[in-house]
Amino acid sequence: MTKKNLVYSTVFIILLVILFTIIWAYHHKIIDGHYTRLTIKEMGGTTKSISDIDEINKIMDDINNSPRSFNPNNGFRYDYLPHGVLIFENAEEKIELGFVISKGNVVTKNWEIEIGFEFE
Repeated sequence: MTKKNLVYSTVFIILLVILFTIIWAYHHKIIDGHYTRLTIKEMGGTTKSISDIDEINKIMDDINNSPRSFNPNNGFRYDYLPHGVLIFENAEEKIELGFVISKGNVVTKNWEIEIGFEFE
């Protein structure tokens, strides 16, 4: 193998790794597990609790399968909009995700998931 072929092979492998990493990042599950309760807390103090496992699983599927955009944590992008928190709970763990009420989008540290839910 010549040096030229070795360089091409190395570049090709690096590009494949980058491509597969990007594909994985845009398709991995944001939230995974079995949760028995979902609490929706809004900024104004309104709280709603959901115990229906099927409804919780549907919301989780919507979060995991909706379009998303990568936004590195660069400060408070939505500090001026009404927001709330989704709290997924079971006996062992508790996961909190933020959401923007006016858009219905879920926001994590690096992702904005474009769900369009109306959590009211």
